[in-house]
Amino acid sequence: MTAALTASGLVTHRMQAAFDPLLAHFGPQAAECAAYAAEQQAAAAKALAAILAPVLAQGELGGMGRYFPELNASFNRDQRLGMALQTGNRQSWQALLERRGWTERQLEALLHSLNAEEWLAVQKIWDYFSGWRTPLAVLALRLYGQAPDWPPPCSFKVATRTATGDRLEVRLHGGDYPLKVNTALLDSLDGVYAESNALIYELAWREWLIDSHRLLSLKGLADYYGQPQLAAFKQQVRQVMAGDAGLEAAHEAPSS
Repeated sequence: MTAALTASGLVTHRMQAAFDPLLAHFGPQAAECAAYAAEQQAAAAKALAAILAPVLAQGELGGMGRYFPELNASFNRDQRLGMALQTGNRQSWQALLERRGWTERQLEALLHSLNAEEWLAVQKIWDYFSGWRTPLAVLALRLYGQAPDWPPPCSFKVATRTATGDRLEVRLHGGDYPLKVNTALLDSLDGVYAESNALIYELAWREWLIDSHRLLSLKGLADYYGQPQLAAFKQQVRQVMAGDAGLEAAHEAPSS
């Protein structure tokens, strides 16, 4: 079906969808998923922008960075913030040490380079991701009968300075930075946005995708809907699986 749908045709389609589980699933239900994803992504972008505003106000994140003799390497602010996000619990802390081949003392040398505003942003990002736990747990219980097992946070304090140079001890209660979409983004704030989008995608589309595969496994679909329509259903699933959760096709109703 094209985007140019007449009013009478749209009414006809909606009436058909009310009685046809596939038309309902690939039409109105997919549109609801896409609308939810778009709404949540907009809210997430606003929330993360507010969290990172004090960090970005301090200047450049990239570049060559600062040299750390303890590590015999240089790291910019973006990389250091990305690594700090991996210290909210012992599990991710240990994974960072093993991946980098560092001792705790070496890692601490890098972490002490962050100022108070940067650490407060790190804690707020942990809190942001913790806020997704309840809806993710509800979804996992409904689909799999078991909630995710999140690692417990570890609290710690850091003696640091503010951006203006004042000494300050920052107390952090830790959290989780559950980056799974691309481990190459671990040592970067890009991972924050990637993981946020992945969580929203999971909540918006996972159940819809499971139902899609179940519905498309039914026999006789090509005979009932016709091969072109069945191919359109399958293409819609492929687009969603590719991560195009806001795609136009998801907003369109399938042709009858």
